[in-house]
Amino acid sequence: MNLILTPDAIAHLKSALARNTDATAVRLGVKTSGCSGYAYVVDYAIAPTEQDLQLSFDGLPVVVDPLSQPLLSGTEIDLRVEGVNRALRFINPNVVSEWLWRVFACSRIISRPPWCLARIQESHCGN
Repeated sequence: MNLILTPDAIAHLKSALARNTDATAVRLGVKTSGCSGYAYVVDYAIAPTEQDLQLSFDGLPVVVDPLSQPLLSGTEIDLRVEGVNRALRFINPNVVSEWLWRVFACSRIISRPPWCLARIQESHCGN
């Protein structure tokens, strides 16, 4: 799996992981979500499962569940800082459209079958 974490993202996640003494790794993934289909998940992993892909980025342990692996493949994760706000930014080549995010305040759509996209458009466009 090709996943990229920038040095800023690694430092941010290392700091967060250090504050949680029960966690052994950072868990990255996706979950189904409202109108967009998927949302990114960043969580702590207490005990990775046998199915998890275990990665290391400059000493930062990261796990990804098998269902999230193809959806996150090729993604670059960076830390975005705007004033006092910090947020992880996912730059994902699997995203096929951001129009729902702009128009309806929804998240990005990760590549899905065309019939799913049509169903999403119909439910939000009143067609």
